Amino acid sequence: SSDLLVIATPKTHLLDNEIVQLLTFVKQGGKILWFRDPGESDRLQPLAKSLNIKFLAGMVVDAMSYKIGLENPSFAIITRYQKDNFLKSFTETTLFPQATAIEASKSTWQAKPLLITQKRSWTETGAIKDKIRFDENTLEVAGPLNIGYSFERQLTNNKLPRQQRIIVIGDGDFLSNRYLGN
Repeated sequence: SSDLLVIATPKTHLLDNEIVQLLTFVKQGGKILWFRDPGESDRLQPLAKSLNIKFLAGMVVDAMSYKIGLENPSFAIITRYQKDNFLKSFTETTLFPQATAIEASKSTWQAKPLLITQKRSWTETGAIKDKIRFDENTLEVAGPLNIGYSFERQLTNNKLPRQQRIIVIGDGDFLSNRYLGN
C-alpha cells in the first residue's frame, strides 16, 4: 500500500480496473499528485469528476512572454502563488510550457488555487503560430487562469481525523530536464 500516487501525464490509457482502483484509492484517503498536459486523453475523467474539476480547451499563452526573452508564447508565466499553503514563501517567477487551465467547482473538497497566471494570459484554442490573439465569443478564456490546484478534505478513519490532499497541475513537462531550470 502507498500513501502517495503520482500520475505524470500517462501515455497509455488506464484499464477500467485501474480506474476503479484509482477511485478506491481516493475514497480510502490516498494522496495524489496529478500532472496533466493540454490535449491529454479524458480517460481520467472519473478522477476529475470526483474533484469536480474541468480542464479548459486549448493551451495557456501569455501575450507578454516576449518581454522576458521567450519567442514562444505557449509558456504560462507564474508570479502569483496561493499564500496560505506550502508555497507561501515562494516568490520566484516560474514558467510552465504548454499548460492547461483548470476550473474547480464546489464539491466536498476544499479547492485552493496554487498557480495563477497573469491577467494578460488566455487559453489559445487555435494554432500557435504567427501572431495570436484572444478571440472573444469562442472557447478561449481570458486570464488570470489557474493551472494548479490543491484539493483538501478532512477524513475520519477509525475515529482519527486526518487530512487528505490531491494536487493537480495542468502541466507535466515543466519537470523534464529540458525545462527544469525554468
